[in-house]
Amino acid sequence: MTTRALLVVSCLVVGCGGAPPATSRPPADAVARPSDAPAAAPPAGADRCAPDPTADRGLDALVGQGRALADHVGPAAAAAIDADLAARPAVYLARIACRYVDPDPTPALASLFVELPLWKLRAHAPEPARALAARLGHRLEELGRAPADPADPGFAARLAARVDAVALIVGGVDVAPGPGWTAVAAADVAACVTATPDGATVVRVTRSCSCGETLGCRATATAAGLDLAVAYDPRSPAICTDCYPTTTACTLPALPPRATITVRGIGVAPARWTTDALGRPDGPICR
Repeated sequence: MTTRALLVVSCLVVGCGGAPPATSRPPADAVARPSDAPAAAPPAGADRCAPDPTADRGLDALVGQGRALADHVGPAAAAAIDADLAARPAVYLARIACRYVDPDPTPALASLFVELPLWKLRAHAPEPARALAARLGHRLEELGRAPADPADPGFAARLAARVDAVALIVGGVDVAPGPGWTAVAAADVAACVTATPDGATVVRVTRSCSCGETLGCRATATAAGLDLAVAYDPRSPAICTDCYPTTTACTLPALPPRATITVRGIGVAPARWTTDALGRPDGPICR
């Protein structure tokens, strides 16, 4: 995802200064149970960045452990974190902004799975989560412009993984084309397979020439394999002086295992993909 592509997302979450990203990993018995308080907007003004002990412990665990969270804190504690996040999305969005997005980025940010709580927040506050992910993408791109540290040869790969995951959130998953949307010609579409922050497999499609219009896709299983339909909303804001690639993703339907399938709707001719023992395409893998 390019900087210009990220700029098309309006910043809906207003940030403020706060503590730098935490890297501590709390033990299982330090993770609090979800609050019984109803979801509410965080306080305005300076108090917006006031610590929230329950949310902060949950975020420490999520961004430190990623998809391995349940293995480290236990299934019950992991479920408690998810329940509190679902009950208080505005609080978690504010704490992510204040702790990980607003401060000047440091190399430690590339090692934190901040995309995971943002991915979970999509279900409860989709547009604010997408907007905050776009802001996080800008911060990660700032890190990418810094000189490489020869003492940390794995930094570039970790940063690329963060950038890729955040771009998936910004582009959206299963954005359904609506009435009046314009179909994108297959010759202008490329596709690859990637994992979501929670480990599901999706197909990411890229429209090669866009001004940032909202993009949607639909993946349908057929007797021959897979059909991809990609369309954009011509009424959505378009910001550019020349076109650039934009992406979105859609969930893969059930596909036959260990098969060669025909994929239509991408490129100038149908593509041939293979699937693994679980029916997941083996490639092409998004890079």
